[in-house]
Amino acid sequence: MDLRQIVNAILYVLCTGCAWRYLPKDYPKYKTVYHYFAQWRDDGTWHQVHERLRHQTMDPNRGVWPFPSPSLAVADSQSVSTAPMVHEHVGYDGAKKIKGRKRHLLVDSLGIVLTVVLTAAKVSKGAELKQLLHQTRRAWV
Repeated sequence: MDLRQIVNAILYVLCTGCAWRYLPKDYPKYKTVYHYFAQWRDDGTWHQVHERLRHQTMDPNRGVWPFPSPSLAVADSQSVSTAPMVHEHVGYDGAKKIKGRKRHLLVDSLGIVLTVVLTAAKVSKGAELKQLLHQTRRAWV
C-alpha cells in the first residue's frame, strides 16, 4: 500500500469536503483511506505532524521566527451547524441561531494554529476563551 496515496486521498477529502465514499477511483478504497485517517487521528499522528511542522516554521536557525514560542496570538471562534445526533458538544447559539458546535482557534502572527478547542455552540464567549487559554497554557507551560 502506497502511504503517499493514502495521505493524498485524506487531503483530498479534507480540502474538497466530499464524503469518504465519493473519493475518486484514482485513490485507494475509501474504507482503507478512512481506516488510516481514524488510526492516525486516534494515535496522535496528526498532532505530531502538526507540532513538527510548527516547530520547523518557528526554528530560529531558519530565520522565519526569532523566538521558540510565540509572543502574540489571536483567538477566534465559529459556530457550525451539525447533523442532529446525541453528542456532548452540541448546543444552540442564540446570537447566530445555529444548533451545533463552536470551534475555537488560537493562532500566532504567522497564522500557525496553536490550540483548537471544540465546544457546544451555546458556550459563552468568556467561557470559551477561558477554556482556550487553559488548553494553550497546558500545551505551552
